[in-house]
Amino acid sequence: MVTNYRNELDQMYFTASLPYINWSGYLAGFWIGLTFEGVTPICMKAVISEKPMEDKELLRRLLKVTPAELNYFKSKDKFLLRSEE
Repeated sequence: MVTNYRNELDQMYFTASLPYINWSGYLAGFWIGLTFEGVTPICMKAVISEKPMEDKELLRRLLKVTPAELNYFKSKDKFLLRSEE
């Protein structure tokens, strides 16, 4: 959990499934929280790494939301997905 020290209501959570299996110095998961521009939920795919990632293609693959992830979210009615493209 990350808390904004200027506004304690502003909090984000990072979640990753099976974070320590196949540990490679990074975790791919999702930032989840509320944005206070209209107080709406937000979810972003993210990578947390011990050091800067030199392999930009790997980073792109890790950040891409897969069809399996989309199907999971849709089947569980977890999120309203919107593309910013």
